Amino acid sequence: MKKKFKEKKSKDIIIPFGFDKTYEPFYAFDKARTHLRGILAIVTPQDDMIKPDDMKLIKGLTSTFLVPTSPSNSNNFETDKNAYFERVKKFLEN
Repeated sequence: MKKKFKEKKSKDIIIPFGFDKTYEPFYAFDKARTHLRGILAIVTPQDDMIKPDDMKLIKGLTSTFLVPTSPSNSNNFETDKNAYFERVKKFLEN
């Protein structure tokens, strides 16, 4: 992420290690979790920092919702609220 941020934004950043890595997405499923059934990633290919291929790095990712018409990940909800809520509802009900 640091390298990508440097390439896209021309800035160096410091990303601290998490206090408890069990709550970070990359480690959420490195062992069995009784309180966590799955991870839903909501992403658009148009975002300049995080793309759908980046989601493949998350251990235990159970579902990906691709929002193809959203200009960035920060606008995913606004692009199609009905589709967004239906997908999240379906994920939560399973």
